[in-house]
Amino acid sequence: MVVPIATGDKIREIGDNVFMISPRNEKQTNKIIGFIKNEHKNDKIGCLFKQNDYGVNIANTFLKSLSTAYSQAYQDGQTDFRSILLKFKNEGVSFIFVPGNYEETALILKQSKELGLKANFIGTDGCYSPKLIEMSGNSSENFLLTMMPIDYSSNLYQEFEKLYLEKGSNLKKKLPDIFTCYGYESAKILIEAINNSPNKTIPEIKKYLQSHTFNSLTGKLKFDIRGEAEREYQIYTVKNGQFKPYH
Repeated sequence: MVVPIATGDKIREIGDNVFMISPRNEKQTNKIIGFIKNEHKNDKIGCLFKQNDYGVNIANTFLKSLSTAYSQAYQDGQTDFRSILLKFKNEGVSFIFVPGNYEETALILKQSKELGLKANFIGTDGCYSPKLIEMSGNSSENFLLTMMPIDYSSNLYQEFEKLYLEKGSNLKKKLPDIFTCYGYESAKILIEAINNSPNKTIPEIKKYLQSHTFNSLTGKLKFDIRGEAEREYQIYTVKNGQFKPYH
């Protein structure tokens, strides 16, 4: 199994035949921790996380490293965050980590602006969706998040963009998003491994994946001993209503 966008820390517990194109949640959380320590070390830090496996798992890693962060949880499907956000405001929190999905995060951004909470927010890959911007309007401007990286000058991306625009006539010439690109990359890597395995057996394919370097969206790519792609997350931000790589 080659999975393009699943990031759960326990995915490998399924078995040794799983290969992750996107690094685990722990890696993107550590990316955020490093970013905060480097660029926001003088801010009072908060963590507002979703009370589900995804949010709790990420929040636990975050709070172990930044134990002084003020934290609150919210429930799956919650729509009113005003009372929780007022607590962050009263605590003087100025930089808030929000691991969760785009639906709730959009409401958090919108309601924080309504309350006059002058804080910056950073989320994870679960927030990456044009619907976050659509739902929150200009409240999402300058919002930060971690996401899988892409080198848009790479041969693989250039090849895929050309094919995507040629064949996707019903897509109104819209460029492929990151999830779509990673699906293509995953298929290319798996097909290469199958084609280079004479008997097409699982042990052969697994051995090829473990021992070779692949052309990827971020240059040359290898899997580590756990079957996880050796790549780092990238920080993105919302600028003029679009997700852009942070400087």
